[in-house]
Amino acid sequence: GGMVTGAVLLLCAIGGEAAIRSVVFASRHGTRAPNPIVGEICPGLLPTLKRYSDIGIAPAGVTGNGLREMYGVGVFAQARYITSETGFLSNYWDPREIRMVAAAEDRTLQSGSAFGQGMYGGPVGFTGYREPVPVSLWAVKGEDNLGEARKAACKQRLKIDTQNWDITEGKTMYHKHSATVHALNDLCKTDIRESFTYTNGKENFGDAVKDITDAMMFSVRENFPLQFNTSLYEDSRRLALRQLYGRLLSKPEQHTYMVGEFPGKILKTFNDVLNNDPRGVKMFGYHGHRELLYALAKFFDISFEFDMAGFQEHGIPSATTLFFELHDLNSTEAKTNDLSDAGMYVRLVVYAPCKKLTDLEKGPAEVFCKGIGYRFGFHPHSDFVPYDTFVGHITNTIKRTGSYVDLCINQDLHAKQSTPHSKTAAAAAPSAESVSVMKKVFTIGVYVLVPLILVALGILVSPYIRRCGYTSV
Repeated sequence: GGMVTGAVLLLCAIGGEAAIRSVVFASRHGTRAPNPIVGEICPGLLPTLKRYSDIGIAPAGVTGNGLREMYGVGVFAQARYITSETGFLSNYWDPREIRMVAAAEDRTLQSGSAFGQGMYGGPVGFTGYREPVPVSLWAVKGEDNLGEARKAACKQRLKIDTQNWDITEGKTMYHKHSATVHALNDLCKTDIRESFTYTNGKENFGDAVKDITDAMMFSVRENFPLQFNTSLYEDSRRLALRQLYGRLLSKPEQHTYMVGEFPGKILKTFNDVLNNDPRGVKMFGYHGHRELLYALAKFFDISFEFDMAGFQEHGIPSATTLFFELHDLNSTEAKTNDLSDAGMYVRLVVYAPCKKLTDLEKGPAEVFCKGIGYRFGFHPHSDFVPYDTFVGHITNTIKRTGSYVDLCINQDLHAKQSTPHSKTAAAAAPSAESVSVMKKVFTIGVYVLVPLILVALGILVSPYIRRCGYTSV
């Protein structure tokens, strides 16, 4: 069952091109320990949770293998953008060329640091070590509309959309997969459908499914002895991924507000380079969470395909990274790639670890797998999308749905609020906090976020209206 409608999938292993002008990437953090709440919602998994503390990993912390995954992505970036791209990036960290930021979580900062160490060796005087390159927070928690709009400006909108899905399509899905839910209950030694009640409102049923199946997934990645069989793992992950796409990305408006300012940031980074803006950088990277990558897949009409147990429903492994590349192709390069004209093109390269953490590709140590060229569903016949077409897709998509500002700040969200009408519906839904709390959250959001509307609109709109003087060749 295809949850992502992108028509065209991965093509082949990518090679180096000497025409890269700019790169923007979004990365998912490395494999981590389960969230602290898992011990409470699924006490049956306590023996597995103990294994993380036994290897020195705190709840939600990135494991040693997770750091190796991210280090491997950094080595890949070094090989593609430094070693084989003479003149694109220097072989040493230069903040005038590259900037990396992270979502406000320890695990995203850890992952970004490991990525940077893989990408850059230490300078003279630090020989034999890897450089701890700076990774800054993009914004504090609750204010990150670049990669975490779902927890910032769009928190209330997502809460309403998620609740509505849970009591309609979600209710049907959970009923259809009741055998899997019962098997998870047996594993957890509790009824996870009642998680909102027995966690005193900290974890609803939908989030419980996500966190429990995450714990299963990370245990498989860590090669721990498993408390569940392969069949339950695959069935549970299939349910969790269908649920994730349903709750977060079932409507076109969600595709737009879930990506927040990120499409605008891609265009601004590219345009700064094209117009030689001294304030710009050649490469910008955001270290975040899977939800942003899934949203980008929906927004740009691509479909993740990883032939790994537990990921068949368009899931992505930890450390998956999307590199949006801007290429300046001359006539010869264009012809080589079956393109009719020279000019500016965008290409998407997706990098992810192999099936097992021990599967090393031949080549530099610690390089896991290869980057894969993906095609956009809105331009399925080539790896390379003309820049004007790429900009047009962003512009038209936002015009169709409204921007995240339109959808999350400028609308009266109270009118959209829906309340579960029965005990059965409430069991399937993430039981919401009281209406008074929601009003408080919304009121605070308005007072905090309205002053940011003009800034947000500037980021979203200005790159689309004009190309800041750049003219196609």
